[in-house]
Amino acid sequence: MPMNLDGDSLPDAHQPPEGAVQCGTNEDGLPTYVARGYFYGDLLPAAYVPEKKAAFSSHSQKTQVLGNYVEILVLNDCDHKWVPGQQGTYPQEALNTGYVEMLEVTYTGRALFEGILRLGKVHPSHKVMYIPHHGQEVNVNTYEVLVVSPLDKAN
Repeated sequence: MPMNLDGDSLPDAHQPPEGAVQCGTNEDGLPTYVARGYFYGDLLPAAYVPEKKAAFSSHSQKTQVLGNYVEILVLNDCDHKWVPGQQGTYPQEALNTGYVEMLEVTYTGRALFEGILRLGKVHPSHKVMYIPHHGQEVNVNTYEVLVVSPLDKAN
């Protein structure tokens, strides 16, 4: 779902909608939500922080604040789980989140780093997941990858 984060948006426009997927926290302990946005032609997974009206991703060895327009993941009639991954691996059912460098597909992951559950970009060819952390882009080797599946209507 698109989110308009510019200064002219409605006062509550930055609040995550019902069904938004929480993915961890930022360094201040504020909740973060799965999002994505464009940065220099790449479509990147991002941690959306409603209280800051901003989405944060990692790119070019730094934490990047994405522009005024981001998309937040909202799940209706779906379920999600976080599946273990390491060194660039991801499950076959992983949610294709975006792309980087010559359209290589990336995936949304999360990892506990210095006591903070952080969202990041699983980058298969680099064999790591990158996370934004205290202004830098940090890589981690073990993480969880987001998998989304339709709800079982039989139950």
